[in-house]
This record gives sequence, structure tokens and C-alpha cells, in this order.
Amino acid sequence: MQRLSREPFPEEWERVRLNASRIRSLVTTTGRYTFTPRVDGRILQQLFALFPPTSLFPNLHAFDFSQDSNFDFSLLRQFLSPELAFLGFCIPSGTLAHDVEKLVDALPEAAPGLQQLAISVDRDGSPIRQVHLPLTKIPKLNTLLVLENSCLAKHNIADIEHLHFLETLALTLQRGSDAVDDSPSGDMPFQFSSLKCLALNADCLQHCTTFLRRFGGPKLSSITIEYEKRALPEEVAEFFLSLHTSCPDFASLETISVRRYGDLWDLDLPNPLPSRVFRPLFKYRRLTTAKVSGIGQYCLDDDFLEDLTVACPDIHITFTTTKYQEELANL
Repeated sequence: MQRLSREPFPEEWERVRLNASRIRSLVTTTGRYTFTPRVDGRILQQLFALFPPTSLFPNLHAFDFSQDSNFDFSLLRQFLSPELAFLGFCIPSGTLAHDVEKLVDALPEAAPGLQQLAISVDRDGSPIRQVHLPLTKIPKLNTLLVLENSCLAKHNIADIEHLHFLETLALTLQRGSDAVDDSPSGDMPFQFSSLKCLALNADCLQHCTTFLRRFGGPKLSSITIEYEKRALPEEVAEFFLSLHTSCPDFASLETISVRRYGDLWDLDLPNPLPSRVFRPLFKYRRLTTAKVSGIGQYCLDDDFLEDLTVACPDIHITFTTTKYQEELANL
């Protein structure tokens, strides 16, 4: 639904009605070479006045506008249907928390087949928004993505333990969220029994370490970490040690990626990382892919390389100093 320069003619509305039942997904994409459609709320309102969404799109399987803040959030409820399996939306700035919770409250009844949920918040320069979601009401989720400029409250992360089918989880961890605070002594760690893929995006590596310290995922096979602020060597070492908490079963982890995406001006500052920092990876015998990018200058000795080939014989490992200067070791 791009912005229109005139009112559609009756025959054009009819064409929409005839073809809409064939639509299985409504998705907006972003990127350097892709066009992002601008959903016109006025046109949608007129369309829905003629044809209710549940009858207009009876076979809609995926609705994803998580990358487009121009979508009229008040219309989102009308796209929920029993056939919907993937829902992605962006919360516009100024939206009340009650309105978001009301939408999620409606999901179990309006979209009982929902399996994948992606949420982001409009990037308008405002501080990151902490989102409260009653996740226990949508127990069939196998994918949960809490993306740009949004983060889950700590008690909602605890609720994820009850999502027994959840296999993929992406979270944003930023300062100002209670999810990155250290747990009080005696707090039980989060146990995500079915989780296979975990992705964390943080403003600093320490927040990822804090999260992993109280995280348990016995089936976890893939970890992706992205952070912004430069980490000291001891902070990097602490992160790799924290993996033992999240992956107690050393046979489960197969891929790991750690990347810093901060300002390029300081990516080349001396930040020596000796071999001992990465030796915790030797515990993961099934590890096949390890990518480390822009987190420092790697000082890998011969003993490390030899021991790594013995510990993880099938590994493909990449160490990248910056986006433009690469030191590759393919073993």
C-alpha cells in the first residue's frame, strides 16, 4: 500500500478484493537498495470499511512491518487471524504501554496459530524503550525477536522460560533496562530448555556477559553477539568464560559470532587479546564456526592454534581486526 495520489476507483477496489485472498504475506523490507513502502493509514481505513481484513486476507500467514514505523498501529489488531503464524510490528513513538499490552493480550484468541513474533520501536532519537509483554499468553512461540530500540523488562525475560517451544531468541540489552542489572545473590538463572539460537545486541559487551551469567540453555547451538562500545581485554576474557554458564552441555554449541560495530575511529586502538582469552572455546567439541570481528588485536601463539585443531578438528575460525583489515585463520 504505497501513498496514492488520488482516491481509488470502484473497479480498482474490486480488483483488490478479487486478489487479496491470494496474499499470504504482507512484508516491508529495508536496506540500501530496497524500497520501503509507506503504508497509508487513510487508504487502509477506506479499504477496511469496504472489506474487513479477516475476510479480505483470509489466507494471510505472515504480517511483518517491524521495520516500518509508518504503519498505523491502531489498525494492527484487524490483521490478526487464526491463519497468522508470523507477526512483526514497530511501535511508533508515543504509543502507550497499555495499547501494546492490549494487542498482545488479544493474540491467543485472535491469532492462536502464532509462532513467530518480532517487535521493534521507532528510532526517533528517544531513549531505548522497555517493553512489557505478557508472553505466557502466547505459549506456542518458537521465535521471539525484540529488535531495534526496544528491550524486554526483566520479569518478561523470566516469562520466556515458560515458552516450551521457543527455539530462536533475539534480545536488545541496553543501559536503562532492568534486564541488564546484576541479579541479587541467590537468584535462580533463566532456564530456556528448548532454545537453539540466541542473539544479543547490546551497547556494551558487559551487558551480554551479565545476561549469560544467569542464562541456561542446554540445547543452545548458536550464539550471536553484537555490541557497540569498546571492551577491555579483561572484559572480553570474562565474556568467553561466561559461556560456560549458558552452555553447560559442551557438546551443544556449534557456531558463535562476536562482533563490535562501534565508531570506526577507535577500532584500531591497541587492545591486545592473548590466546588464553579464547581458550574457553576448546570446551566445545562440536564447534564448527567461530567469527570474531573488531573486538581487538589478536595475539595468537602457535600452541593455541595447534591445540585448537585438536580440540575442534572441524572448526572454521575467522578473526577480523576491522571491517577493512582482516587476519584470517581457516583451520
